[in-house]
Amino acid sequence: MFDFTPEQIGLISFCIVTASILPYAIRIFLGHADTSVTGWVISTFTGLVIFLTYGGIGATSNIWIALIELIDPAIIVLAALLYRSKWVWPDVYDWVAVALSIVALIIHTLSYHAGAPLWAYVGAFAADIFAAIPVVMFAWKNPDKEQPLAWLLSIFGISISFFSIQVLTAEQLSLPIYQLVFSVLVFAPAFYFYVKNKVPLRKWM
Repeated sequence: MFDFTPEQIGLISFCIVTASILPYAIRIFLGHADTSVTGWVISTFTGLVIFLTYGGIGATSNIWIALIELIDPAIIVLAALLYRSKWVWPDVYDWVAVALSIVALIIHTLSYHAGAPLWAYVGAFAADIFAAIPVVMFAWKNPDKEQPLAWLLSIFGISISFFSIQVLTAEQLSLPIYQLVFSVLVFAPAFYFYVKNKVPLRKWM
């Protein structure tokens, strides 16, 4: 009945995951959620480098997976700036993420030998992991601050993205697998907290 191309599947995945971030962005804009602009600006930068380098390792129809890394934090940054959220001094994870992203960007821009695209992506991938560590730590310390349904929607969207990959290589599979693990790590403590404390379903998003 439904015959989607890999490109269409990638776009659908992108739309679902992006939709999952919108409730959080709206809450920030309305002042119902507090956040630091700094961390999200750094995540946007690392996401940009991920997007640039993921295409370098052969991503085509599944490039939407990498675009998620750029667009989603950028939406949060916009909402935070409109609400005038606070800026904080970057922590050690942020600095490492920025340093690795800059190195990856330099390799991507200036190097043209055969192994350069892969090394650029590896650097960007490592940077994104460091940028994500504080988010996971916050979720485990403050599970009541997360919205389980939003993260569940993100998990669903990322799962769909696997069907957009036309060439199943370790490099191209690494990004959606990482995104899936990250989303589950944030979703799990929130889900446990909401179930344990019998939080009404209307507050799960």
